[in-house]
Amino acid sequence: MINLDEFEPIKARSGLFALITAGLEDAHELAVQGQRTKVDRSEVLKILERIVDQTNQIEILLMAIGALEE
Repeated sequence: MINLDEFEPIKARSGLFALITAGLEDAHELAVQGQRTKVDRSEVLKILERIVDQTNQIEILLMAIGALEE
């Protein structure tokens, strides 16, 4: 069972920022893939979809940090 009395907002915020960092690194790698000169249209669309998914996940993490700070 989770004991909310032991919840540490600073540790939670730090962990969320770590997840954001990992997500940004993943999005960066996808962007690098898109820069290749021999990428066909279907692959570009897949890369774009994955970047959108990644940025949506990052947005959720950002909102969680905002909620912690309220």
